[in-house]
Amino acid sequence: MNIEWGKVNHQPNIEHSLAQQVSMERASFSFTHIKSGFTDNVFLINAVSSTGDQLGTFIAKEYMKEWHLKEQRVYEDILQHHPFLGAPGLITSGNGFVILEHLKPEKFNPFSAEHVATLQSWVIQKHIFFREHPELTKPFTEGERIQIKYLVEKPFELIRRFEGKELTSLTQRVIGMEDFFADVVRLNNTLPTTLEHGDLEPQNLFVGQDNRLRVVDWVNTRRGSGLFDINQFFETAKDLDVALDVEQTTVQIAEAIGQGDLGTLLPKIRMIMLLNKIHFYGDKHLSGEIFSHSRLRPVYEMLIE
Repeated sequence: MNIEWGKVNHQPNIEHSLAQQVSMERASFSFTHIKSGFTDNVFLINAVSSTGDQLGTFIAKEYMKEWHLKEQRVYEDILQHHPFLGAPGLITSGNGFVILEHLKPEKFNPFSAEHVATLQSWVIQKHIFFREHPELTKPFTEGERIQIKYLVEKPFELIRRFEGKELTSLTQRVIGMEDFFADVVRLNNTLPTTLEHGDLEPQNLFVGQDNRLRVVDWVNTRRGSGLFDINQFFETAKDLDVALDVEQTTVQIAEAIGQGDLGTLLPKIRMIMLLNKIHFYGDKHLSGEIFSHSRLRPVYEMLIE
């Protein structure tokens, strides 16, 4: 797929699809690029009639990586059919792009500490629903070999590249755990499956005037144990300085989803998420961003705790 960053590569198709779907044959469209990471183009589309009247705003996403096309399938196959997930409404989709509802700032509040309980309920509801409907998530299954490659092997390749030949004792201890992390991935794949969002950070969460949770950026969605999202829930609460009783809340979630050993499993999955942070830093470094290796030290220390 030949997509140029920041350029609307599917512009004629997007305009035609949008005009057809919302009866705007005589509308003109302007595109404003929204910086949103390394893997897709996101644009705010403003629609104006031939007489200059505002007709609405929309979000268009073009997928720059082949594997991110799965988000389009998630919107088409799951999200538009299950409103409780709170994803932006799918207006239409085409070859390599989707057009979505625009969550206007004046109608949706940023996610904050007061909404953490809502997120907890959402995570539980999603977990139970898709565990009971495994046929919905089956198309989004990732092979275990692929998971180990991207969740474990890639981060360790980056560690070796960053640290060079002269490894500190701390780095040596981390590198010595590579097989352990691969075993954690294998363990995770033995658990009952549900739908993972994969990136429940505050910037991907909004709350409407009706207090309904809205969730964006489903590009990391896959079939999984759901424990990544549960861990992310705790991380988000921590980031927002919510005084959460982690042990008690873990018990509550465990009882709700029927996963009695949740307290033992979550720390192991969290270690895989920490490895993913190394992968994230590596991608930023390889894309040209100035990177200090000192940022990895706290991650290493948490990995060997």
